[in-house]
Amino acid sequence: MNNAVKAAILALSVAGLAACSTPPQTSLGGGFDGPHQQNVMTVSQVQKSTVIDEGQMVQLRGHIVQALGGEDYRFRDDSGAMTLIVPSSAWAGRVVTPQQRVSVQGRIVKEFDGVKLYTVAIRLD
Repeated sequence: MNNAVKAAILALSVAGLAACSTPPQTSLGGGFDGPHQQNVMTVSQVQKSTVIDEGQMVQLRGHIVQALGGEDYRFRDDSGAMTLIVPSSAWAGRVVTPQQRVSVQGRIVKEFDGVKLYTVAIRLD
């Protein structure tokens, strides 16, 4: 065998071993892509609940209807309205209109003027 053939066989062998030892895609930053068990709450439930602790994660479904200034936005569902605190990272490059229904996930923040949601993720429904 000539050196070129030996080099090609060696390269293919190394590539094959590397492919076999590569961890599954989920350990490289991937994850499950399917239905998740989520407890979706309403604005009314969040505002009236005495058992929701500050910092607790919740999910709401409805519409972001108004920018209030800075990172504050008005969120509305069929039960009422509340303020979302939405950092730029939560938008993830999306543009959302008041007509689009969204799911928002975030942590409860209790302030002197009421309960707010510090939003960590926005998903179009």
